[in-house]
Amino acid sequence: GGQKMSGILDTRDLQDRLEELESEYDDLKTAVDDAEEAIQDLRDDEEAPDPDALEDAETALQEAKDFLQEFEESDDFKEMKELHDMSEEISEWRYGDALIPVDGWVDYVRELVEDLGYISKDFPWWIEVDWEKTAENIAQDYSTIDYQGETYYYRNV
Repeated sequence: GGQKMSGILDTRDLQDRLEELESEYDDLKTAVDDAEEAIQDLRDDEEAPDPDALEDAETALQEAKDFLQEFEESDDFKEMKELHDMSEEISEWRYGDALIPVDGWVDYVRELVEDLGYISKDFPWWIEVDWEKTAENIAQDYSTIDYQGETYYYRNV
């Protein structure tokens, strides 16, 4: 087919987004761990730790914790959790499942029926097809999922 309707998401793209967010989160957690370790190393030193070095390390730890907390309160963190849950719910997630916005469902079904060859693309305009009912029938093989405040259909496998 030609240019498909917009708004359809590919789960492989969402997986890339999930990995990007998880990587950012892991980096922030690692920074906190590294800062805690640096403080421990200073305290474990045989000689008394250099107070300036200790103060710098504690400042670094506080900054790392602040960045981590900021991320955990962000929309990105909410999206990461949402994507993670979706990845567990949709069986074909890693292979690329299409998520079709509910408000574009009827158009999607019409294109699908034409692409599959059930109705030719030059089907006469004067023959009426109940696309709403057709879309409703096809929806029985699909489930819905919410992402970023939108509802999408995806194929049950």
